[in-house]
Amino acid sequence: MIIVSNCTETCGWAAGLIAALSFGSFGVLVKGKASTKCDIHPLVMQTYKCTICFLTSWLVLLVGEPLRFSLWGIVSGLFWVPGSIAGIFAIRNAGLAVSVGMWSALNVISSLIWGIFIFEESVKNKLSTCCGAMVLISGLVGMSLSSKPKSLSPKSKVEKNNFEDNTEVKAAISGESEDEALIKDPKPRAEKVKLRSKITHRGSSFDTLSNIGKSVRKISPVNNNLRSINSEEKDQLNQVEEGREKDHKLSPDGDETKHSNKNDKSDKDTILIMDRWVVSRWNLGLTGAIINGTWGSTYMIPMHYAKAEGISGAGFLLSFGCGSMLVTIYMWFLLYLFHSARLHGKFQKAYQSMPSLHLRQMALPGFLSGILYSLGNFCSIIAISHLGQGVGFSFVQLSMLVSGLWGIFYFEEITEKDQILNWLISALVAISGILWLSFEHNGSITH
Repeated sequence: MIIVSNCTETCGWAAGLIAALSFGSFGVLVKGKASTKCDIHPLVMQTYKCTICFLTSWLVLLVGEPLRFSLWGIVSGLFWVPGSIAGIFAIRNAGLAVSVGMWSALNVISSLIWGIFIFEESVKNKLSTCCGAMVLISGLVGMSLSSKPKSLSPKSKVEKNNFEDNTEVKAAISGESEDEALIKDPKPRAEKVKLRSKITHRGSSFDTLSNIGKSVRKISPVNNNLRSINSEEKDQLNQVEEGREKDHKLSPDGDETKHSNKNDKSDKDTILIMDRWVVSRWNLGLTGAIINGTWGSTYMIPMHYAKAEGISGAGFLLSFGCGSMLVTIYMWFLLYLFHSARLHGKFQKAYQSMPSLHLRQMALPGFLSGILYSLGNFCSIIAISHLGQGVGFSFVQLSMLVSGLWGIFYFEEITEKDQILNWLISALVAISGILWLSFEHNGSITH
């Protein structure tokens, strides 16, 4: 290909830097206002990304690449599509800073193993290279620990979130009415969120795990037939009711929704899986980042095997784009089969349970996210072609710093000063490990 053949090793480093900026920024749109408002499903967002990658992959024909396709492109898509879906889920739950930081570091370790120990790419010293990897792992651990939200004490939960209310439970145990128990313990009542594994609406990004139903809260009138209450108790009850009105508002259709403000989070802190396990949303998101960093990190490995068919470098981009599109379509088919089985063969209801594309709201953000990822993908191929899998793809993982800065200063995922400082120090340690690996690169590699 013209671009690759006329490009020097310096071009590989420059391409790696552009790829890092692109990979570190595409997630901003994944977690942006439009996707948050729509509660975009990870598969929907991945479909936007994959569609743009598929369309832009044909541009290689304009720069002299012949029209050729390798089945290794499908294998590459089998790694990339599921891993990327898990990555989108991670960004939406654990945050941009920690998610990209986690899978970027794991990408480095994976690339190091494949590039140096399997493909036997030349490095100056294998022991020194492994030491660089250990430095990177240390930075990874620090970033993960400093990015985890601080747990709230029961008292702070009431004061900050108004999310602790055991009035009905206490009433059931003592035999009192709910209003009597409420007078004795006048705490603001939490909204009751009904979690189901069944799908009751379209477009939820977590409908295959659980469904967060509409908020339901019953405010019962005081039952004066039980006993009389004095003026002090009436004042307490009125204060409780006033607190309820401040914490909640009625939507036009009569359903009560939580009052939103600048500091409120639209997502709950936990997810109920299969009506059995309650899992922290942050931990589950971190798991998605780990999946993307292990399974998804190998999506460029098939390119090395496609070289035997005469397809290498940016010429593999067309095979990758077509293969990934086929895998994405297959993922939609699997999701439809899942809903069909869950609904006992009711195919119409299964179709209605499929997530919405939200074309009006997500067309532009999805397009821009796909463009950024396609640019990063193209430049990463150039970097790998000249620097090797072990060093080239590791250098691209500088994206962790870019995404971290977006997450901290734009999304304010971390607000405590000590956490921000610890994250930045850990990020510098991780970057030092990446640079260490980069310096171990021993000459240009041509694929």
